[in-house]
Amino acid sequence: LFTLVALGQGLYVLAVYPKQKRPCLTAIAVAFFVFTPWVGVGLWQRGQLAAVASAVQRQVPLGRFVDLWLRNLNRVFFNADWGTANLLVAALAAYSLYFLWRTHRRSAGLILLLVALPGLALLLTDVGLGGISSTRIRYLIPVYLGVQLTIAYTLAHKIALGKLWQRRAWGAVLALALLGSGSASWLAAQTPVSWVKSDKAVYYPAMAAAINASESPWVLSDGSATYLLALSQLLSPTTTLQMVDPNQLPPRPAEPVFLFAPSPQLKRAARQRYGRLDRQVEQNPRFQLLRVSAPGREASVNP
Repeated sequence: LFTLVALGQGLYVLAVYPKQKRPCLTAIAVAFFVFTPWVGVGLWQRGQLAAVASAVQRQVPLGRFVDLWLRNLNRVFFNADWGTANLLVAALAAYSLYFLWRTHRRSAGLILLLVALPGLALLLTDVGLGGISSTRIRYLIPVYLGVQLTIAYTLAHKIALGKLWQRRAWGAVLALALLGSGSASWLAAQTPVSWVKSDKAVYYPAMAAAINASESPWVLSDGSATYLLALSQLLSPTTTLQMVDPNQLPPRPAEPVFLFAPSPQLKRAARQRYGRLDRQVEQNPRFQLLRVSAPGREASVNP
């Protein structure tokens, strides 16, 4: 992603400001130098990088892709999912890119390269080779930044320089956008999780409540560390969290033991080493919270 952004900016400078290529190349070289320590970290943690890469190598139907792309674009502005109405934001973004190109081509090249190079690279890779990288907002920050700048330019231009009816119409669009964004932010602040029901985050409050009901609980997981860190924000300070290898489970602690998002291997190993498991919360079968039954206690559910 860093390389694609630098490439786009370099191409823009060479095409539009060829006399400024030396300062541009110097800036890119300095940026690469500053980035160099992370190359060493990547080589040192190449096993972890491989695990992260494999986590996004999943086949997703094209229709699902489109839905996620539209939803993420809407979240950038409103932190919400409007379903089919997400197309409104996509249409505004597409029109804004076209309007910028039509009215200010000299500057449009930089924004279009910022949007197109990283966005198309991830999108085409996912569609052609399989993967879900293009559905992760963190990978597309330059793309969304370019879209935000383009929409801001379009609104400002239409409201300031358009005809009277255009100023009124686009002023109404801006007012509705500010109202929608403010309302979505207020609603998000009133709920423990702001993502929609299809995300794993909606299960966190119920899971955290089940764990916090015990004194000094012990939570084991062999799933994503990201999910465990997200859950930790809702847990009491007395909770112990531990990432484990199903083949090397620690001795059972005296505190209540929970399994968070366990793999089938971890569930099987925990049954053999600790005993029966109780399902604590009704949730996605692949995203469970299980509790090791107390000694001598029969589990009500065998997950």
